[in-house]
Amino acid sequence: MGTRLGMGIGLGVMLTPKSGPATRKLLKTKAAEGVDYVGRRGSEMADRAGEIVERAKRVANRHAEKLADAAEAGREPSKTSEEPAG
Repeated sequence: MGTRLGMGIGLGVMLTPKSGPATRKLLKTKAAEGVDYVGRRGSEMADRAGEIVERAKRVANRHAEKLADAAEAGREPSKTSEEPAG
């Protein structure tokens, strides 16, 4: 993303028929737009990563509970083994 933004700004400067002050103003505006865009995308990605982490925690907890239940069931004596052999 950053490379394309830089290339776009560079091409804009080379191809623009504007004066020096106008070109500097354009560059400043475009750079600010780029910073805003990167900031927004970074926030979106951080939010999405947080959602993924929370989902992974829920899945891990669910599996841990199932594993604990299975382990507990394995420790409980079965009713058939308690009956005396006749």
